[in-house]
Amino acid sequence: MNEKIFREGLQPYLPDNSADIIARWIDQLELKVVLWKHRKTKLGDFRAPRGKVGYASISVNKSLNPYSFLITIVHEIAHAAVYRTYGRSVKPHGDEWKKEYQSRLLVFLNNRIFPEDLEGEIAHHLINPKASSSAEVGLAKALRKYDNETSGSIIYVDDLSEGDRFMLSDGRIFIKGRKQRTRHQCVEESTQRKFLISGLAEVKRLD
Repeated sequence: MNEKIFREGLQPYLPDNSADIIARWIDQLELKVVLWKHRKTKLGDFRAPRGKVGYASISVNKSLNPYSFLITIVHEIAHAAVYRTYGRSVKPHGDEWKKEYQSRLLVFLNNRIFPEDLEGEIAHHLINPKASSSAEVGLAKALRKYDNETSGSIIYVDDLSEGDRFMLSDGRIFIKGRKQRTRHQCVEESTQRKFLISGLAEVKRLD
């Protein structure tokens, strides 16, 4: 009965042919599921049960596109499965979680749930999964193309050349500097202060 409820409740947010599997895993793990409208700081999370009679829970932002939603909910289900086996005795994103996450996401990759342009990025991502899919530039950019109809016109800091001027959503203007791993050292034009800005930050290019 719970499996049917989960399937019907999650189907609008997931890609085709994926809700049955997700609903079955959630039911097997006896999870509570919370859908948030939108959170800027995180895509989803896992919470261990409170006390001996409580339920573990996962949450996901329902504003995510279907493929981001699927990756995120699998991420959190993997946390729940690891917690059920090991409790708090292992690292949150250690080897146990990586193996669990890899095996579960591979189910959808092998069943061709993802579009072709995402398959290669996800296969690469699964070699050594990070704590967040948004931390991997290639995958994050590929996923963002499915966010909305205008996503193709989005400009990221990564798309700019060193020395280009750009504006963030809060109106501050910066000059792009050199790259440091996934971030760029940029200078705020009005204060001349240096900031590290993610290469995935959406910006407006200035002349």
